[in-house]
Amino acid sequence: MIVPQNRPDRERSAMGVRVVSFLQIGRLCIALAVLVNCLPMVSLADEGELRPSGSQGVRFREDVYPLIENRCFRCHAGRESSSGVRLDRREDVLGETNGTPLVVVGHSDRSELVARVTSKDSETRMPPKGNPLTDTEVKLLKTWIDEGLDWDETLLPSAVEGSEHWAFQPVLRPPVP
Repeated sequence: MIVPQNRPDRERSAMGVRVVSFLQIGRLCIALAVLVNCLPMVSLADEGELRPSGSQGVRFREDVYPLIENRCFRCHAGRESSSGVRLDRREDVLGETNGTPLVVVGHSDRSELVARVTSKDSETRMPPKGNPLTDTEVKLLKTWIDEGLDWDETLLPSAVEGSEHWAFQPVLRPPVP
């Protein structure tokens, strides 16, 4: 193959290997950077398609938190929660702390929380006292679970925060002997 002398971007070395200019490498790097930066946008667009059709999206802070705060936290929040079930920590709701998940993310039909609030049996229905959740409240919980169990750590901090375990205590200097 004959390479024209006036085209430096098509030069070949003595071994016949094509020589690449810094300009070509720079263009390639810029193209790769643009491609890599566009990938998160594509994945965010795909997430929107996972929501149930006709759903407007449930917002935890505005929709779900007021419901569980008013109807559930009286018995199921804090260290002294009834039957050891806590709804104020995501780790407990998902069963990461005790091995018993109350919610199967994306599957409200398989979630214990939904089974309890829709139960007709007065022994297992939640809340045990007062009126049961309305159809609108149950639908809200189901949509929240089906859409991925959105959580707000500023309203409900994680289990690590405030832990009494030694690893989470501030480092103190011991007294000099």
